[in-house]
Amino acid sequence: MRNRKFLLLLAAAALFAAPVRSAGLPPLPDKPGATVKGYVECEGRGVEGVVVSDGFNVVKTDAEGRYWLKTKLSRSEFVMISTPRGYDPEVYSGFLPKFFCALDKTADKKSVQQFDFHLTRAANDDYSLLVVADEHVSGRVIDIPPGSGNVIAPVDSIQFRDDFMPRLVEYADSLMRHTPVYGLNLGYMTHSEYWYSKNYSFPQYIEAMKGADFPIFHAIGNHDYCHKVADDTADAQYKAALGPTYYSFNLGRIHYIVLDDMVYKGSNAYSTRIDDRQMEWLRKDLAATDPAIRDVVVAMHVPTVNGLQTDGSYKKALENFDEFYALFADYNLTVMSGHWHHAHSIRIGDKAAEYILPRSEEHTS
Repeated sequence: MRNRKFLLLLAAAALFAAPVRSAGLPPLPDKPGATVKGYVECEGRGVEGVVVSDGFNVVKTDAEGRYWLKTKLSRSEFVMISTPRGYDPEVYSGFLPKFFCALDKTADKKSVQQFDFHLTRAANDDYSLLVVADEHVSGRVIDIPPGSGNVIAPVDSIQFRDDFMPRLVEYADSLMRHTPVYGLNLGYMTHSEYWYSKNYSFPQYIEAMKGADFPIFHAIGNHDYCHKVADDTADAQYKAALGPTYYSFNLGRIHYIVLDDMVYKGSNAYSTRIDDRQMEWLRKDLAATDPAIRDVVVAMHVPTVNGLQTDGSYKKALENFDEFYALFADYNLTVMSGHWHHAHSIRIGDKAAEYILPRSEEHTS
């Protein structure tokens, strides 16, 4: 039953991200061993050097914008591009970047699937980035102050729709007069413990966010996993709605990487770790990044540090903390995280810092 549900959710993701074949480009031949192929194009012409991945393999498009991947359906779920500098991906649902396509997991393993990606030119060397975290909208009535028992706040979904979103849209509109605007959500959009009792999950979140007229990238948070599931399908609902849980993109001269730093164990239990699969992919992604780029932003939900002291010292919370930060020794690294509901900034070495963002709905002014 769980596997069937997982396949149904991936089918839903395929509907959101199903590609349209590129008109005007020549038919794409197969290559020995490749099970996925496609074009990355803009205005009817292939775009060279775009990084394409299935979550394990990482390749670049050739001079004609073509790519081939030796993808194993037994382990890969998506094909995704790292949107290059000077371009924007398409969007779906009004604000979600269409940088990925869901693989057909029911296809014959020997068949070749084609996924084409369509870009538009964007003058985005200068841009504004709006970063939010921890909305955890659930359809509940919230006590204010917490624990008081005085039900004086509106249902949180109404507060989100009528208070937070208008402020976000108004602020974004003011910025768009000067620069393009992008969004980055650091996770915990929903609250899985209330998905069923309050009927508020990712479809409702997406509907509430449709007023945002700019692309918003997402990271998965701990409550965006299904708390009823204790295996690696606990993120199925998130993937069906929002796509991969790890990926990268470029805005101007900065390379952005989104990661899932939780190994989920069910019932909201997890260890804070970037698993081996992501670490292997991360090395390949960095190796494929334009060598002229020296600034990297990594977005993930749970902070890499804990036990902050007034003197600026900290304890390492990420289990593979040293291995992770060593990958960025040659970059200027900014880590953005949420989860704590209050703001902190921590210097980690000479070239790295982590910024922990507060809960969005508590800081909307």
